[in-house]
Amino acid sequence: MELMKAIRIHNYGGPEVLQHEDAPRPKPAPGEVLIRVHAAGVNPADWKVREGHLKQFVQNNLPLIPGWDVSGVVEEVGAALRPSAEGKQLRFEISLPPDEITLQTDRRALHQILINLANNAVKFTEQGSVRIDLKQHRDDGRMVTEISVTDTGIGIRPEDQVNLFQAFTQIGARRRTEGTGLGLHLSQKMAALLGGQITLQSEPGRGSRFTLVLAEK
Repeated sequence: MELMKAIRIHNYGGPEVLQHEDAPRPKPAPGEVLIRVHAAGVNPADWKVREGHLKQFVQNNLPLIPGWDVSGVVEEVGAALRPSAEGKQLRFEISLPPDEITLQTDRRALHQILINLANNAVKFTEQGSVRIDLKQHRDDGRMVTEISVTDTGIGIRPEDQVNLFQAFTQIGARRRTEGTGLGLHLSQKMAALLGGQITLQSEPGRGSRFTLVLAEK
């Protein structure tokens, strides 16, 4: 087994759980590349992962190496949900920037948020398309990463948008579908733990756009 040096977390806790040690060198799957990292750091988002603040939502497999490529997560979500979209004869599109975007955050929480948003988009869209966009820009000197999920589905009335992220909330035509009404509530809570938020733009009968916004600390 080939080894590499890595910062890993074997148990949740304080700074003492961060271990610089030998770890198995990953083997790239088809279509993936292996990148040699010469330096890495622990940023403000990582302490929430380290102390286990996200484990009530997402169970990480330990030991864990923090820090992930966001583009890869978006592509994973696309690969997972594309068959469902195409089964409803929907166009499923992913727009990624030409340059790789790397974000220090909890990969499993990010993956779960995007799965929830994209799955809802497919569920509540009967014709047209579902699109995932990944963008990054600077705002007041801070790098901001935005991942948007846009659909041409049933949309949400302004009066219903106020309580949309509350627990057990199902509105209008959405009550006729299976679900507990917890998906958006938990997604917003996970986004907050990652230091971000989910915003919404929607118009009844024309569709919705949910955007996960994560600002650099």
